[in-house]
Amino acid sequence: MAFFKPSSGLNPETLRHFGMNVLTVTRQVHYSGTDGRGGEKSIDVLLGLNGVPIVTAELKNPMCGQCSS
Repeated sequence: MAFFKPSSGLNPETLRHFGMNVLTVTRQVHYSGTDGRGGEKSIDVLLGLNGVPIVTAELKNPMCGQCSS
């Protein structure tokens, strides 16, 4: 899934694998829920490593009334 930085440079193959990691940032990922209510949902930001979702984030803007007090 992911190649971590090797502790030494003795094996050039491990350095090559580490260099092949791909971090992606995707905004507004749409998905459909399985709760039976239907409707399209979305996640504001998704971070992926080598095509595997790692982190999701919902961004809020208090100027647009998105934050509850």
